[in-house]
Amino acid sequence: MSSGPAAPPGNPRGPPVADPDIIEITADSRQVKPGYLFAALRGTQRDGRAFATEAAAKGAAAILTDDADALPLDPDMRRRVAIIADPKPQRRLALLAARFYGRQPRTVATASTIVRASTASTSEARNAAVMAGQISPQLAIMRALRFEPAKQAGDPALST
Repeated sequence: MSSGPAAPPGNPRGPPVADPDIIEITADSRQVKPGYLFAALRGTQRDGRAFATEAAAKGAAAILTDDADALPLDPDMRRRVAIIADPKPQRRLALLAARFYGRQPRTVATASTIVRASTASTSEARNAAVMAGQISPQLAIMRALRFEPAKQAGDPALST
């Protein structure tokens, strides 16, 4: 991404650039730092657009939203921050994140991590299958959470 024109004296951020440098993506305005893209999404409990001013004040380089006019930004902030308006901002965020972070690994946890993260329903399913002698506890959890095991049950790599 390009760095854009130099900022004029008295305006440390300068005008918005068509393709700003983005160093991170977040939908949590409390986490925004200079160079972040803030996803101002409407949720079931809160409307992320209400936090656009906070994100811009913290140095967000860009804000993703469904309606640019709904952002409570003053004209100066609108000039300093690139606004990406998309009627489907959740989809756009997913596409941006996929491109920004790249391909993720298929295996995202070890068996011991999955055991700690299991829910009651997963535990019940695991216990029923294990008690019936159908599968190992680790494999039951992985199947319940739809993970593909990287190693077979009993592999020394799983018993660390």
